[in-house]
Formats: sequence, C-alpha cells, structure tokens
Amino acid sequence: MRREGGFSLLEILVALFLMTLVFSFVTNVNFTERQALDDITNNLERAIRYSINETAIRNVVIRLHFKLGQDGSGTQEYKVEYGPSGNFVLPAPRESSTVVLSEAEEKALEQETKQLNKKFNRVRELFDETPKFPKSVRLIAVGTKKNKEFYQGQEAALYFYPNGEKDEGIILFGTEAEVIGLAIPAFTFDLEKIVRPLADNPSDELPERQDKLAKEIFEEWLRK
Repeated sequence: MRREGGFSLLEILVALFLMTLVFSFVTNVNFTERQALDDITNNLERAIRYSINETAIRNVVIRLHFKLGQDGSGTQEYKVEYGPSGNFVLPAPRESSTVVLSEAEEKALEQETKQLNKKFNRVRELFDETPKFPKSVRLIAVGTKKNKEFYQGQEAALYFYPNGEKDEGIILFGTEAEVIGLAIPAFTFDLEKIVRPLADNPSDELPERQDKLAKEIFEEWLRK
C-alpha cells in the first residue's frame, strides 16, 4: 500500500540527525581554522613586540626571519634572530621575486643569503621551538613599504634596529575563508591587523585567490 504525502517521525529524526552531523563538522572545521589563525596572529604580534624591545636591550640588529616554503620542503616558519651591532649594514635590496634570474645570479644570491644567515642566531627565550605555519594556514607573502616589495620567494626578513628604526612591513597569510595582513608601522608600536573574507570563485584555485586578495591588501596598505 502506497503511503500518502508526509514523513514519518523516524524519517524526520534521521534527517535532523544528519543535519546536525553536517553542521557540527562545518562548525568544527571553521573553529579549527579560526583558532589556527588566532594562534599565528598572536604569536606574530608577540614576536614583533619582542623584537622591538629586544633590539634596544641587546643593542644589536634583530630580525623576524621567514621561510616561505619555496625551497621544496613546503615548510613555512619564522624565527626571531639577533645579529651584529647597530652599525651593521644590510646588503642591497634584492630584486622582486617575479624577476627571473640567471643560474649564476641565483647561485650568487644563494651564497649571499647563506653568508647573511651566518651572522644571525635564533632567540631561544621567546619560543622553545621554531614556530611553523599549520597546513590550514598559508604564509602568502611578506611586503615592505620602502621597496614596495610583495615577496613570495624562499626567504624574507623584517629588521629592527637599536636606534628605534624598523622595517615598515606587512605579513600576509590566510586560510580557505580569509586573508590577514599584519602591518608593522615605521614609527609607532600600534600594529594593524587587516582581515578580508576570501571570495568563493570555483574557476580559480585557492592559492590564486589568496594571492589576488593578498595583493589587493598590500596595494591598499602601500597607499596609506
């Protein structure tokens, strides 16, 4: 005998149960991503403020050194490192990460980077281990206002000096849902956090959408 329209109580309960499972899964994913973003943001803010204070206390150059995972390892991380005294002269600014270098130029840049890295040591009092970006959070780029550089190469660094000067920079990272820009001002201690939702565009891969939004944030920041 065929049943007329409507659902049985059992069917309604099963449907509600399945909806609850789906909602719980989505909520848990969003919460996990949000927690990861909050942890990264808080630790980066802590590292920046520590660097500002530590460069004056130690009377040496301090840098926030990033590895963007372009070396084949895929590992994205950052360190606070102390280096030479305040009269240390940094190498000339590198070319944009979009410039294609010859094999000889790449080797020279690699050698220069190795020599520079030897002059810096990780500050171990701040973090027991080197902080890494979780897989759910991608370090997109590190930008600087002085050189107008949106850098997505292998390594990047923002420098802090004993005389109070520091690189005016922005750190851009994000998840599937949003992109965050953490901006370091040149003369004040007030860090700026810029948060933008990521548009859902099926025609573009996630990294492409993240790059596009990060560049928009970077360009707006440059104009300030």
